[in-house]
Amino acid sequence: EENTMDFTTATLVGGFIQRSDAIRRGAFGTMLILGDKAPYEITGCWMFQGDSNKEILAHNPDAEYYNWKKVDASDPAVQKRVADYWCAVEKFDGKTVYDSKLFK
Repeated sequence: EENTMDFTTATLVGGFIQRSDAIRRGAFGTMLILGDKAPYEITGCWMFQGDSNKEILAHNPDAEYYNWKKVDASDPAVQKRVADYWCAVEKFDGKTVYDSKLFK
């Protein structure tokens, strides 16, 4: 079972952010660790320069373990969800935000 220890899950996400450093000039993202107790859920929202996530896949070997989905930024529901990602402090999708990491 994955993400069963709070500190190791936070370290995992922090390491992912660090390994993404090569694309810092062309990306912005946030990663959330959700849950009150293990197993924790990891979710995130990233914006990339250009129209694909190929740069992060090329420079961060861990990126292939996440599911990536391109969204329609003109959809108001998507805009709200992205805003919720950027502003999540205590709750996201009804789940407790255990920790968050920002990539800028």
